[in-house]
Amino acid sequence: MKTKNRLYRKPGFFSYTLARIASFFVSSFVFRRRFLRNELKDVRGPCVVIANHQAALDFVNLIGASRRRMSFVISNSFYRSLPLRKIMDRMGVIPKQQFKTSVNDMKKMKAVIDNGEILVIYPAGLMCEDGLSTPIPAATYKFLKWLNADVYMARTEGSYFVMPKWTRGFRPGRTYMDVYRLFDKETLASMDPAGIRERADPALLFDAYREQEDLRVRYAHNDDIRGWITCCISVRDAAGNSPWRSQVQVPSAAGSAAMKKPPMSWGSSMPQTGSNRSCATRATGAHGSSS
Repeated sequence: MKTKNRLYRKPGFFSYTLARIASFFVSSFVFRRRFLRNELKDVRGPCVVIANHQAALDFVNLIGASRRRMSFVISNSFYRSLPLRKIMDRMGVIPKQQFKTSVNDMKKMKAVIDNGEILVIYPAGLMCEDGLSTPIPAATYKFLKWLNADVYMARTEGSYFVMPKWTRGFRPGRTYMDVYRLFDKETLASMDPAGIRERADPALLFDAYREQEDLRVRYAHNDDIRGWITCCISVRDAAGNSPWRSQVQVPSAAGSAAMKKPPMSWGSSMPQTGSNRSCATRATGAHGSSS
C-alpha cells in the first residue's frame, strides 16, 4: 500500500519478525501468557490499541496479538537506554517524552492511523512501580477522539509479579491478556472526553495485588517473598522535618505456593503517601533495603 503520510515509517519485516520471534519465547516461557480473548488478531484497517502497563516488558506479550506489524509508542528515556536503537528504529517505534506530547509526536502517531495501520500506546505513560496503576492524563481521551479510529483494549493481568520492581530478574508465573474492542470510531466520535474516560478508566486502571487474590499462580523463585521481612517506615512531622524510623516485622506467605495476598498488601491500611508506598514496595522483596 502506498504511504499516504510521509511521517509514517512502516516497521521493517526482518527486524519486526526477529522481535516477534524473541518475544514469543519470552512471553511463552517467562510470562507464560494466555489470551482470554483476542479480537485484534485478524482486525483490518486502522485502529488504536491502548494497554495497561504493569511491567517493563509488557510489549512482548502484545506484539504477537496481531498478524500485522504494529507501531509502538515508547518513552524517550526507555528508547535511549536500549542498546539496539537502530533495530528499534527499523521496527517503527515512536519515542516520545513522558507526560508531554509534542505536536510532532502527535503527527507521527496520527500518520500511523492515516496509513491504515495499528498504533499501540500505554496511556499511563509510566510503568507500574508498586502494583497500582498511575492515573491516566485527561488529555489522553481527547487524543483518542482526535485519532478517529476504532480503539482496542489490551488488558494484562499478572505481569507485575513476573518482573516486579522489588526484586531482580524474573519470577516466571502466569500472565493473562484480554484484547477486545472498547470503542468503534463512530461511538467515539459521539462521546465527550468525560464519557470516554468513564468507560476507559476501569479497563486501564488496576491493582495488581487485588487481582492476585483471584489468580492462583505458582511463581518461580518464590524465596523472594518467603520468611520474615523488616519494613522500614519513615514518618515526618507536620513541618516535614526530622523523620523518625521504626522497624516492624511483617510475616510473608510461606511455602512454594503463590500467595493469595502478598506482604505488601499489609501496608494498604497505611496512608498512601509516597514514603509509605515506597517503603511497602521495598519490604516485599528480599533485595529491598532500608535507607
